[in-house]
Amino acid sequence: MTGPPSPRDRIHDHLAFLYGPDRAPALAERLDAILRDFHRRNPHLTERGPARRDRLTEKDAVLITYGDQVT
Repeated sequence: MTGPPSPRDRIHDHLAFLYGPDRAPALAERLDAILRDFHRRNPHLTERGPARRDRLTEKDAVLITYGDQVT
């Protein structure tokens, strides 16, 4: 019995759906490189332990907008 798909497999599946199965592997590799670089530049974001001041808390607000919502 196999377990649920890994996050990497799920991302690949989404990329294949959006961009086609031929482009998905290259896009997944590119995305993985971007995420590795982000992690390298921001290792403090994955540290375990007490909450850090630079992390989001209940006092923060985040606004998410999408281009098709602009009128």
